[in-house]
Amino acid sequence: MRYLKLLSFYFFFFFFFTLSDILLLHLYVIHYQNNRIRSLNVNW
Repeated sequence: MRYLKLLSFYFFFFFFFTLSDILLLHLYVIHYQNNRIRSLNVNW
């Protein structure tokens, strides 16, 4: 029972960090694309 709890704990942390990584990457890509589009519009 103790091992199961520990395993679920590790799984939760792994899932949480993976999800946060994906969200951060997604936000970074959106931010980068917006900046690029804005700079292109300014140069145009």
